[in-house]
Amino acid sequence: MTEYIVKLGFWLRAYDSITIEANSDTAAIEAAKVAAKRAMESASQPEHIDTDDRREGIIAYIDRVTA
Repeated sequence: MTEYIVKLGFWLRAYDSITIEANSDTAAIEAAKVAAKRAMESASQPEHIDTDDRREGIIAYIDRVTA
């Protein structure tokens, strides 16, 4: 029997908080969209990553170990 290593990738939920200032609810929503885009493009660590519940996943690759 051939042995394989299967590399899996999981989506985890991550949470972060951002403080914004705005003059109205509409302006707050627009500022939040801009701040969210900036946070998603950031490589910094989020406040919390939910590792208890794995979401959708993918098989990244399958590699044969033995012939």
